[in-house]
Amino acid sequence: MRLMEQERCEEMAAYMIEHRATVRSTARYFSLSKSTVHKDLTVRLRSVNPGLWASVCKILAVNKSERHLRGGEATRRKYMEHPVQNRACASTGNGMIRSGERRETGDDDRKPEPVHLLKK
Repeated sequence: MRLMEQERCEEMAAYMIEHRATVRSTARYFSLSKSTVHKDLTVRLRSVNPGLWASVCKILAVNKSERHLRGGEATRRKYMEHPVQNRACASTGNGMIRSGERRETGDDDRKPEPVHLLKK
């Protein structure tokens, strides 16, 4: 492994440990892809610095166990910021009715009764 890759692995590991960062935020900070960061921290770092690798693995495990909570929180914030625009049923352009509204129906809007129900 090249010296530059080794240094990059150690720098990313130090950043992740210091900031308790996720792979995504680490990738953003170093202007790299998430794939590169993940490979550096899980595969390459193990051979470069096993002590740092063990610490990073603990942080990655915590992040993995919390990711469903973070996703739910992000969704909640999304709908709290824009409560009407983000809901598919809230727009009237797609034929759906907003919550609490009633559709005005005329005789021509109703479907005819099935034939087997009419014969009795």
